[in-house]
Amino acid sequence: MYAKIFSTIGLVTDIIGVILLFMYGLPSKIVGPPVRIVEQDITDEEQNKNSFITKMSYFGLSLLILGFIFQLIGVWINSFSF
Repeated sequence: MYAKIFSTIGLVTDIIGVILLFMYGLPSKIVGPPVRIVEQDITDEEQNKNSFITKMSYFGLSLLILGFIFQLIGVWINSFSF
């Protein structure tokens, strides 16, 4: 019974993580500071938006990894229960 619960939680967590990654993209590292082609400075609103997107990317990736861990626990519980 617990195996199904862990597997279900894992699948739901994976789905939410994939949706977030689809919406916000994979987190990426930028080697240098961001440079705009236009000669305007980056506004605080744009910086906040970029920060939010980065946080949501990492959150989605974390949910995906957490979902796989839950599924793995469900498989282990199912295979080791007598």
